[in-house]
Amino acid sequence: MLSSDYLIKGITGLSRASQGSPMEGHYGPAVIAAYYFCRENDLDKKTEKAVQKQIDQLISKFEPYFISLPAEDPETGAISHIIQALDVNVHELRAIGHNVIFATLAIKALQDTPSLAIHLAINGICILIEGLDQASRGGPFPGWPSSEISTATVNPEDQFPAYDDEEAIIHFTFDALLKIKTICTGMHEGTIGHLLTHADALNELSRLGYPVSAKKGYLSHQIYVKLATRSFVPDEWGGIPRKNPAQYDPLTGTVPQGSKGCWQPTA
Repeated sequence: MLSSDYLIKGITGLSRASQGSPMEGHYGPAVIAAYYFCRENDLDKKTEKAVQKQIDQLISKFEPYFISLPAEDPETGAISHIIQALDVNVHELRAIGHNVIFATLAIKALQDTPSLAIHLAINGICILIEGLDQASRGGPFPGWPSSEISTATVNPEDQFPAYDDEEAIIHFTFDALLKIKTICTGMHEGTIGHLLTHADALNELSRLGYPVSAKKGYLSHQIYVKLATRSFVPDEWGGIPRKNPAQYDPLTGTVPQGSKGCWQPTA
C-alpha cells in the first residue's frame, strides 16, 4: 500500500489548484485517486510500483502545486465548507462532473487526514469548486448541436430509471457506456470515461455521509448520460472503433510522443 504521504500531497495539490484554471484541479485528485486505487484493490507489487512511478512523475512535473502547506491547526467541521460550495452547483452538469469528482476526492482524503483540514487547504478547495459554478457542461458531445447541449434535460420519454440506490446508478451507467459504439480521438475519450467517475463520485459522496448532496446531483448525471449516448456519424468526428487497442502499456511507464500522459516520459 502507498504511503499516506500521498494523501497529503493530493490535498496540497487540490488546495493550490485555484491558482490556475479549474482544470488544474486534476493534479491533486490524480494523486488521491492513485492512493485509494492502490489501497482498495489487491494490486500486485509490479502494478503498485507502476502507479507510484506515475504519480511521482506528476508531482515532480507540477512541483509548485505540491509545495508543503504551512503548519496550522485544523478547523473543526471544515469539510462542511466544501459541501456548501458543492451544493451550489452539484445539481448542474459542470465540466462533465468535475465539480463532484474534485469535491468528493477532497472530502474522502480529508476524512482520512483530518490534520490537513486547515483554512488554507479548505479555502483553496472551495475556490476550485466555486470556480466551476459558471463552467459549461463540457464535452464534446457528438451528435448534439452546440445550441442544444446547454438546454438538454431528461424527459419521461427517455425512460431513465430512478437512481434509487447505488446499485441502480452503477447498472445504468455501465449500460449507457455499452451503448456508445464509437470513440472519437481527442477529448471525447475523457467525456466517455467520466461517465463512470461522475457516477462513482456521487455514490462515494453518499458513502462518505452526504447522501442529500449526492441526491441533488442525480439529474445532472442522467443529463450527462443522455448527452453522451446520442448516435452520430463517425466520419464527421474522426471516429475510431470502440475496441481500438491501447496505444501503450501503462505498466511500462512510457508513452508515445504527443500522448495525453503529460507527466510521463515519452518513448
